[in-house]
Amino acid sequence: MLIAIFTVTCLAFICTITVVSMKASNMANEQAIQIANEISCRYGQIVSSKIEIAFFAARGMAQTFEAIRNASDTPSRQLLDDIITDTIKSNLDFGAAWTAWEANAFDGNDNQFVNSKGSDNTGRCIPYWYKQNNKINVKALENYDLMGDGDYYQVPMNSESPAIINHFINLSKSTKEMVTSMAFPIVYFGMPVAVAGIDIPLSVFQNLISEIKLFRSGYAVLMDNTGKYLVHPESNKIFSIIETSLKWEKVVQAIKSGTEFIMKDYDNKMLNFIKPIKIGSINKPWALMISVPINEINEKSNNIIITAVLVSLFFLTLQIIIILFLSKSFINPLKDVIVFSEKVSKGDLTENICVNRFDEIGQMAKALNQMNSVLQKMVHEIISQAKTLSQASDELLLNAGDLASNSNLITAQALNVSNGSEEVSTNTHSIAANIEQMSTNVSNLSSTTSKMSKNVNTVSVSISEVSQEMNIAVQHAKDGKRIAIKGVQMAENAGATMGSLHEAAKEIGGVTDLIKKFSHRTNILAINASIEAASAGQAGKGFEVVANAIRKLSSQIRNAAEDISNRINVVRDNIMLSISVIDNVSHIINQFNESSDIITLSIEKQTESAQIIASNAKEADSRALNIAEQIKSLDEWSNDISINVSEMANATVEISNNIRGVSKAISSSNIRIGDVLTFAGDLDSLASKLVNIVEIFRISK
Repeated sequence: MLIAIFTVTCLAFICTITVVSMKASNMANEQAIQIANEISCRYGQIVSSKIEIAFFAARGMAQTFEAIRNASDTPSRQLLDDIITDTIKSNLDFGAAWTAWEANAFDGNDNQFVNSKGSDNTGRCIPYWYKQNNKINVKALENYDLMGDGDYYQVPMNSESPAIINHFINLSKSTKEMVTSMAFPIVYFGMPVAVAGIDIPLSVFQNLISEIKLFRSGYAVLMDNTGKYLVHPESNKIFSIIETSLKWEKVVQAIKSGTEFIMKDYDNKMLNFIKPIKIGSINKPWALMISVPINEINEKSNNIIITAVLVSLFFLTLQIIIILFLSKSFINPLKDVIVFSEKVSKGDLTENICVNRFDEIGQMAKALNQMNSVLQKMVHEIISQAKTLSQASDELLLNAGDLASNSNLITAQALNVSNGSEEVSTNTHSIAANIEQMSTNVSNLSSTTSKMSKNVNTVSVSISEVSQEMNIAVQHAKDGKRIAIKGVQMAENAGATMGSLHEAAKEIGGVTDLIKKFSHRTNILAINASIEAASAGQAGKGFEVVANAIRKLSSQIRNAAEDISNRINVVRDNIMLSISVIDNVSHIINQFNESSDIITLSIEKQTESAQIIASNAKEADSRALNIAEQIKSLDEWSNDISINVSEMANATVEISNNIRGVSKAISSSNIRIGDVLTFAGDLDSLASKLVNIVEIFRISK
């Protein structure tokens, strides 16, 4: 991190120095250009004013001379001389004033002025009045009739327009002076006949331009419209053309067009500012070029850059010292926070952050310690609840197993009851057959009563057979009673077992309610954990994942508990139905038992009667009427027994059907109990997973 901060600081330092350098260089260039522009404007106006004064003076002379010529056919040459000398005296910058006329164009008397003052051997009026050693002298113009040296005269005459000509003038055999001539043509009857002009020595501009001092070695030059030097610090370059390279050709084009131009001459390491100078109505402006060494322009900016670098280095060093100092007081505690966060993300909640400070880092450490304490409490409670859930699931699984065992026992007992009812039904049908047989015998006995007296031995045998059949009926009745008693006991056992199942279902319902409550509390704990994890920011993301997993597990446990509760309710309903059926079966078997008691009592009475009949057979004759009445009663009793036995047989069938219904209900309950076992196993598995999840956290004891 320190390396990153140092790198960013260095980059910022480099960018700052670069921007400062560029800004300083641009500002220096702009300042130099602004200064050059101000100087060139000021001195350009001075140069322009001097030239325009001479320009207007030359035009005034030309107009005056034209008026003089128009006013008289024989004008005075002395008048011309007086006007010229007065013009020279009127301005110190004027070096000379002159006029040049065509042959006989002024007064027509050229032959009278041959080699006179202001004339040559042709006698033409060509006086040149000039200043020398504070005196005004006159001489005749030279070379005026030649192109090149005589351009000061030839150009305005040929163009019939004003002209500015830079040339040399010979003041004497040993003295040559560089001058600028402002020349105006003089027109007579529409034809140019003469030229009047003012000469300004270039030394005037040289003295003026030499005053320009920009920076230490900057200088200025004056150029005409063709790019020829008129003023230059190096005198050997005067009247020479500037360089002919492409970049200087652009300078010449700018001078000719009269536009400002800025050129950086990297070869000579100069910044050149060209300012046009407009001269009167002549569309050939001059130019003032100010040249400044680039290194001098950038000297101040370089000093600013050096100062900025030194100041930046000082503050960079100070920043590094401050960063190193702060790293010990900020980065090290942050490292402790990072280590703490990593341990928390791995489930280690046994440690706290030891930071004794009251700034933002101290507040963050305090908040993380509080979050860790809350997480420890939450994890501790989750572990406790998870263990409780695991124990509850184990108890639920055990109860479900017991319920399955009891259900299997009930199923076996129901099968025994069903088998017993079938046996009762078989015995009942056998009794019914015997009773029918007995009824037949009694009928035969009644029909043969009249023959009793005649056939006592036969009656005695018959009575013996009846006695044996009665004994068999009694035995069957006793067997039916025993089976009925056994059926009642089985029905009571089934009812008790169903009651146990109903109580077990209630206990399972209580366990499911406990699971629902635990699921609700686990969900609340998971939500609180998510809130704490969110408030902890990046450090709490690891625990937020665990909280989401616990919340999902809580939802699954709640759904499983609700499903188990619904299934337990179905089982309880089936158990209540089974208990009702078993009660009906027990009631019917009790009725069957009472009928069996009646049958047994009746048969025992019949047996006693048969024995009495057998023992008193010898008295049959005397008591035949009594026997007939008893046989009639016996016939009635047999019919009653037959009816009772039939009802008992029907009741036995109904008992068998009810017991089969109980068996089917118990089979359905076995399926539900199997589902309860499955869900109990799933719940136990989920509880184990929850315990495994929370066991990754280590908390202080």
